[in-house]
Amino acid sequence: MAFHDSPRNTFVMCRLNEPLPPDPLAHFNRYLLPPLDQADEEIKMGWSGYNHFLDLPLEPANGMVGRYPYMHLTTMIKQIPSGLLKSYVRAREMVYLRERNAKVIPREEKKRIKGEVKAELLSIVPPTVRGFPFLIDVDNDIIYFGGSTAKQVDYFTKLFYETTGRAPTPLSPDNLIEHYFDIHIADLPAIQFTKDPVQRSEERTPGRDFTTWLWFYITKKGGLINLPELGEFMFEVDGPLTFAGEGPGSMETVARKGAPTLSPEAKTALLVGKKLKTLG
Repeated sequence: MAFHDSPRNTFVMCRLNEPLPPDPLAHFNRYLLPPLDQADEEIKMGWSGYNHFLDLPLEPANGMVGRYPYMHLTTMIKQIPSGLLKSYVRAREMVYLRERNAKVIPREEKKRIKGEVKAELLSIVPPTVRGFPFLIDVDNDIIYFGGSTAKQVDYFTKLFYETTGRAPTPLSPDNLIEHYFDIHIADLPAIQFTKDPVQRSEERTPGRDFTTWLWFYITKKGGLINLPELGEFMFEVDGPLTFAGEGPGSMETVARKGAPTLSPEAKTALLVGKKLKTLG
């Protein structure tokens, strides 16, 4: 899914250790998604254009937006549904038993039958193709990658390094604080939102602190932020809201539907020391 296909998108920000090499599309074209007929049960991946997952080869018209590289990391794999494989194997085993008037299939034969059935099904099932968009801010050496799981980020960073020789480092609240302010997370004060000593925690959670502050800022200030170098931005908080925190009782509280930002559940979560973990 491209970034512009939905109002909601999950992405990971990565920092490059150095600027991209000249003519980046030439590098990405050397690691394009292989042809679909090469798909098998091992995952294969490569780059494709931003219009769709099979948009090849890469050119300025499908791999750049202005000066900014914008394309997909695309993966493909052939996967046989387990129920389908089991049914075909069982049918083949029953034929084996009838032909030999037998009641038991030797282990080696069961393995051979399953291997043959699997190979036959792999030759006819279509591959599953997935694409993860990404955009590179060449002015600030920042990548916005449209994946969310650790495995997706690992696939992306590994292939990106093989392609460009540049190592993307996923950004987190911890390393952002160190990069911009030269402060280690352990040196930060433990921010508390509860007066209950039983619920108070000395855990440092800068990401949750920021998310909770952002909610406060939007509520009290209308969410308008003016950055001289970039212009004005409007933020808003949308549910569901997930609150998390240490201490007795449940570890997480979720407020969803209706107006979660105005709900008593949200207020109670803050009063017992929880902080806003995720929103939307």
